[in-house]
Amino acid sequence: MSTTTRSSARPASDITANIIGHDFSNLADGGDAWSDAHANFLSSLSQQETQDLLQCSRRLVLKPRDHLFRAGDRSSDVYIVSGGCIRLFQVSSTGKETILWFSFPGEIFGMAELWRGSDRQIYAVANEASQVYSIRRSDFTSFLGTHPEAAMKAIGILSARVRTLGHMLVGLASDNVETRIVRLLMRFASYISSSKPFSLTRLERSKIRF
Repeated sequence: MSTTTRSSARPASDITANIIGHDFSNLADGGDAWSDAHANFLSSLSQQETQDLLQCSRRLVLKPRDHLFRAGDRSSDVYIVSGGCIRLFQVSSTGKETILWFSFPGEIFGMAELWRGSDRQIYAVANEASQVYSIRRSDFTSFLGTHPEAAMKAIGILSARVRTLGHMLVGLASDNVETRIVRLLMRFASYISSSKPFSLTRLERSKIRF
């Protein structure tokens, strides 16, 4: 059985010094995929597409910490954030929560298990007072079938999320702590530049895999 000694932990001051002392100007952060993954699906639709989609949706109002769905729930709907922020996360067998994603206004989520008809694998909780549009699987499938441009946009967003998660996995396997922190800061900067509100509690920050 392996043991961990106190000496294995690196002081924050050492990590900060290494960040300041290195040149990260050529660092590829996967920013394009990150931006595309958080694309505003709703605003990318035409006026007619938006009207047709909202006609088959229902609006849900959530209070902070309200669950939209839990792991094990039936996957019967796809969701679009109307306002606020939805936190998507997994819970391990030991009860540890790992944040996977934050969905902001206009972003679509809940599609992963929808096509297979399998149960939800993750949890979705309102990070703050939020509103979402809920569209049933049959209605969303019908909408995409009659609006091919919207279907391509949805596919593009899903593809970008796969690329983003791939960047994260590669980073976890190959990057040191300093590089992972710089990548995370660069991604947060993309939120600021796009005027997306983004605030995390200390507990939430501790659960993000970077």
